[in-house]
Amino acid sequence: MCEQYENKLLKTSRKWRYKLKDLDKAFICPIVGNCLTINELWKLAKSCKIDIPVKEDYYIHRCFVYEAHESSVVAKKMEKLLDRKYSTAINHFSRAKTDEELEGVWREYSDRGELTGSFWAVVTHPLASQKLLDKIHGEIHMLSHVMSRTNRTVIRQVRDQEKIIERLKEDATIEKRRTEERLVKKDKLIEKLEMQQRQQMNVLVSPDKKPGKELGEIESLQVQLESTLYIAELNAERATRAQMYKHEQQAEIEALEKSLKYQTILSQEMQEELEIVERQVLQTQSAVTGSSCDSCSGETLNLCGRCVLYVGGRIGIKRYYREVVESGQGDFIHHDGGLEDAHSRLHGDVERADTVFCPVDCVSHSAALNVKALCKKHGKQLVMLRSSGVSSLIKGLQEINV
Repeated sequence: MCEQYENKLLKTSRKWRYKLKDLDKAFICPIVGNCLTINELWKLAKSCKIDIPVKEDYYIHRCFVYEAHESSVVAKKMEKLLDRKYSTAINHFSRAKTDEELEGVWREYSDRGELTGSFWAVVTHPLASQKLLDKIHGEIHMLSHVMSRTNRTVIRQVRDQEKIIERLKEDATIEKRRTEERLVKKDKLIEKLEMQQRQQMNVLVSPDKKPGKELGEIESLQVQLESTLYIAELNAERATRAQMYKHEQQAEIEALEKSLKYQTILSQEMQEELEIVERQVLQTQSAVTGSSCDSCSGETLNLCGRCVLYVGGRIGIKRYYREVVESGQGDFIHHDGGLEDAHSRLHGDVERADTVFCPVDCVSHSAALNVKALCKKHGKQLVMLRSSGVSSLIKGLQEINV
């Protein structure tokens, strides 16, 4: 009953969006850390003539978290920048009049991976209840746990493969040593038999030997020679098998090393993405307890309205691709490379795009060749990414943004 009365009171009495100074402290840190990039904060500090004693990202982040709580010129400029940057999301959320409608709009933006603009729009909405805001915070918090578990699984797989490679290398070393020992024994045996053969030939050519005795020695020599050839063939066959086994082990080791290298790169990228999410959670939690977060990071992307096409990649994190591009003032198009999207659509997508990104680890060979041909035909910029991680896309966007 009390909650219904409170919500009704808000809907009838509040007509304007909340300012930074009106918000709960728990939301200030994630707003500053997620909705504004570090370079935007530095530019804002320069325009407001704020002197940051230590030129590090953490200190400028802490400074603006403090300023956001104050009714100051700095806080007003921050609000103006956020409203201008996320005006589309604010207009969309302004049509919602109930918690259910607000959650529906949030879910729509979340499914597309557009979390920053929608976060600013919903926390400043005059009709958003605390229950809804707590639910949104919970979703972000649980996302960090999911990424943490995934990262630990990848790390375990990498360590298991390292152990397998070490064991195979030891087996290959032992087999190589055994093969070399067998070859040495074979060479000594052949040398010994050849010496015996020369001695027998010297005896045969001696003038005082009788013909009958000579024939017997010849037959004995032939038997020894056949035995020598047979032993040599056996040793040669064994050596061939040992060499083939060695090549097979070497090929398996190379395949495992290649897989290990890929898993290591993937683990590093997932670790980077995990650190970003965990940093956001720590920022929110520290704000609740009244302290600032330990660190914060951000990158400036100003795509100036350019259209970015992403072909392939991991479907589960497609919305994060979109968020990265659109937070940098760009338009985002995605094509899965032909898994579900029609190949015929790719032709039109390439024509619309200014720049095309394609991860080499998460797209079919035929789709990659098709993208290269279409980009060459239409004169579009093509960037081949080494992996399908979000951090790899960010680095690629930074390179074309230089």
